[in-house]
Amino acid sequence: MFPTEKEPRIIKLRRLDGYFCAVLFLVWSLYGFYCLITNHDQNTTMLVCEAIFSPVGLLLSIYFFYTLFSKRFIYNSNYSVSEPVIKLNDEGVACHFPSKGKTDKIKWSDIALIQVLTTNEGPYVCDVFYVLTDKNDQGVVIPQDKKESKEVFEKIREFPGFDNKTFIEAMGSAQVKWFTVWKKEN
Repeated sequence: MFPTEKEPRIIKLRRLDGYFCAVLFLVWSLYGFYCLITNHDQNTTMLVCEAIFSPVGLLLSIYFFYTLFSKRFIYNSNYSVSEPVIKLNDEGVACHFPSKGKTDKIKWSDIALIQVLTTNEGPYVCDVFYVLTDKNDQGVVIPQDKKESKEVFEKIREFPGFDNKTFIEAMGSAQVKWFTVWKKEN
């Protein structure tokens, strides 16, 4: 239910795979063009293959580079506008995910643990999340890039014993890390 340490690594690996493919296709197509221009291969079949695959490799490398660089901005703008929809009141907070048809919610009085999760994905995507959980490890994840996150922060900051020092440390983090800023006493 909650983001884990593995998720940002998976995203980063996919991005690295994309860069690798883009560079591979670019090198492949440049070598093919080099062979065509210099008649490096005297074999007619190889020349025909290079004539076909060089432009294909170039187009594939352009596609991969375009996809990699445009996805960051597209993902960020779509994410900020549509998902999730945060609603809070005096009783609690709820996160509705329209695309999944799912709503996570928690009452303020049921919160047993407040954590801040930071990732290494910024600045193009949200990299700070407030994680509010109850004693059964159920709850909500509030992305800090949502405008309602300020109201959530004002509310959780009022919890007795809220650790401001740890919160400030979390705001300076640029790596995947969990920070516990409040825990309910037994």
